[in-house]
Amino acid sequence: HYLKEACKQAGIEYYQPLLYSRTRWSGSYFEVERFNYLAPAFRKLMSGTLSGMLTLPEGFFPLCKELETVLAVFSVPIQDLQTASKPTVSYTIIILNVLCDILKDQKILSSFGIIQKFCSALIKSLRKRFAILLRKKM
Repeated sequence: HYLKEACKQAGIEYYQPLLYSRTRWSGSYFEVERFNYLAPAFRKLMSGTLSGMLTLPEGFFPLCKELETVLAVFSVPIQDLQTASKPTVSYTIIILNVLCDILKDQKILSSFGIIQKFCSALIKSLRKRFAILLRKKM
């Protein structure tokens, strides 16, 4: 009820916030993307006539925007791997190397320490999970 009213006041279409789903690889990305879309409504819930309905720490909105940027890196290559009828090892290695390079760049560009740690953890996880394919340190 309150979020619908806040969306109306913010001039955006109401969409229900997404909840965590283990069945989708991209669940976190879509959750953060939806949060960022609804950010103007959430801001309305923090101020104005709907003040006090929601409390978030300062800097939360820019952090979520940057997190969406990092997670978006995975959307196209993973979609390609999922839809490929028979992805080859060489194709998978190229995608993994590109992902790690992009994550390294995101880590360097990030102004948030937590995003930098997140990128490092993702790179480490990719290296560990695909060590057999990569056969070298990235």
